[in-house]
Amino acid sequence: MNHTIIYRIADFMQKQNLANRSHFYRYRSWLDKKCSEIKALHFIREGSELEVVRTLSLCAPLAASDFKNKQLPEAWRQSMARFPADRNFYKMIIAQWNLWASFKSQTLEAFLKSKSGKNWYEQRSFLKDRRPLFELDRPYRRTKASSLQHEQDVKAFIRKNPLLTFKDLRRLEIKNAQPIYERFPQRELHRELYLKKIASDFARS
Repeated sequence: MNHTIIYRIADFMQKQNLANRSHFYRYRSWLDKKCSEIKALHFIREGSELEVVRTLSLCAPLAASDFKNKQLPEAWRQSMARFPADRNFYKMIIAQWNLWASFKSQTLEAFLKSKSGKNWYEQRSFLKDRRPLFELDRPYRRTKASSLQHEQDVKAFIRKNPLLTFKDLRRLEIKNAQPIYERFPQRELHRELYLKKIASDFARS
């Protein structure tokens, strides 16, 4: 699915782009739908999935193992594999979720004709360096690839050594240890699992 239905409707409405004329008439019935009836962020439902997004907006990059199984539905495990690991991406998703929620009682046409809708259309027009991942997708300010990779490496190191403290990381002179450590409260889950394993091994010895 290419997630361009709403954008192409807007493109024809805003610029009379003839390339999207037939698309507009095929989907113009959507204009009368309430926004609450349209899954513009198809991968999120109110509840645990929204909480996962909120967590990622604060703590990404994370791995599937950083969540308890009941917190991360299988569909989300698959989504995480194709979504950017950048927390700024998830901050953008939260912003788009809130935007869509503010129009839930209005029609798609009302949204597209509003200032917010026109601003989204303009932003979406600049999304050229990757395929859209959902209908309301737009560009976001990316974290530098080197910084993202460093944070992923540090968190992987903590997962493998879950008893490490912040003092240990500082003693190892790991760059940006404090903000990374603070953005990784999920380390406690790995610590608990590790201690349970040790206790189990000790009981069997």
